[in-house]
Amino acid sequence: MKQNNENISVIVCCYNSSPRLEKTLLHLARQEDISPGCWEIILVDNNSTDDTADVAARLWRQMGHKAPLRIVSEPTIGLTHARAAGIRAAQYDIILFCDDDNWLHTDYLLQVVHIFQNQPTVGIAGPASMPAVYEIAKPLWLNGHENVLCVFDTGQKEITVNQHSAKIVHIAGAGMAIRKTILENYLHDLANNPHRLLLDRSPGRMLSGGDDDINLLALNEGHDLYLTHKLQLLHFIPSFKLTKEYILRLYEGMAYSMVLLNRFYGQEKEKAQGWNFMGMMKYMAINILKNSFNNRVLLRTIKGRQQAKAYLRTAAAQLPPPPSQHARPKPLPAL
Repeated sequence: MKQNNENISVIVCCYNSSPRLEKTLLHLARQEDISPGCWEIILVDNNSTDDTADVAARLWRQMGHKAPLRIVSEPTIGLTHARAAGIRAAQYDIILFCDDDNWLHTDYLLQVVHIFQNQPTVGIAGPASMPAVYEIAKPLWLNGHENVLCVFDTGQKEITVNQHSAKIVHIAGAGMAIRKTILENYLHDLANNPHRLLLDRSPGRMLSGGDDDINLLALNEGHDLYLTHKLQLLHFIPSFKLTKEYILRLYEGMAYSMVLLNRFYGQEKEKAQGWNFMGMMKYMAINILKNSFNNRVLLRTIKGRQQAKAYLRTAAAQLPPPPSQHARPKPLPAL
């Protein structure tokens, strides 16, 4: 298919998403000042057991938008598999990951186009803050832990990061806009190291390392990461995510993912992203009196790290060697 670097393929990965799709699609339908011929929606139905595909097609038809919505079926459950299916189906050179609970501001697509047109060194762009809309009142114990739900505020209008930056700030997958060439290389790397499929959501696992994997790949290739206040979205947080067990599973999965990431990118043990012993003690000393939930967070984080290390020991013979020292990026910030 003909590709145009001013056009956008919006990939919406879905698993039993029918209850959340109406507002997500409505915000996409309200995009302003961008021609319907300049973008498309690729909705990936990741083996849903509900009527996600039918609901999406019906809603988009009722909204009457002229931008095409194509439904792609991916039978293998897992976020990385779903994203890969969307990437392969995308016809344009800018790809935007829009989760089924992301409500994009009306100029989001237009701002993405402007960024990639005017900043050729940028490989990935995303919001500098991501406020939440909670389905129910946010519980008090969640204070200080919203970031694991991808709810955050960097406090800055713009942040540009490259492989030489003193501090690495990554871009979240929600609302992530990225050059397709980077993602094509990402798919190639996945084929060479299928263990990286473990880095993101899959049945029974709340892993969260796929976004970081893409960020690190882009940095290694010499691209900039760009976070900006010009990209605005609301992150809808459904009630089922506002339980302590759900948040603890996220922490456990994030810790697991970071251990794997550091192995795949050849990070030194003491500099690796995630918790080390002294980091754990500092975290506990500072925060334990503020929120007793932190005790359980710490224990689940340790559990996730231990499980990942056990996996790496059993899979050592199958893993490719880590990259050479000169190819290693700086580690991302600790959890």
